[in-house]
Amino acid sequence: AFIALTTAAQAIVFLVDPSEDFYYGFESQLNLLKAIRNLVNSKVVVAINKVDKVSDERLTKVVEALAEVAPEAKVVKISALKRLGLEELVKTLKNLSRRAEP
Repeated sequence: AFIALTTAAQAIVFLVDPSEDFYYGFESQLNLLKAIRNLVNSKVVVAINKVDKVSDERLTKVVEALAEVAPEAKVVKISALKRLGLEELVKTLKNLSRRAEP
């Protein structure tokens, strides 16, 4: 999967689960994001999922940590289950796609 990212991707959507009890901890997710950023020269959109399940305080900490790791990334807050923020995510991806067209 990493090889495909290095050759084909104009943009990458990195999905983050901010839940404190998620089996793949947030620090591990940040480390994976760092690894991907070091491998690719693509735009990165970070979608923070499950925003309806975490406190505002937790969400603020997650956004701050993401800004440190990927300051150039566009961060979009979503809830796939409740369909919150999905329009903004699609709009962001369309804008990136338009910028990438020759």
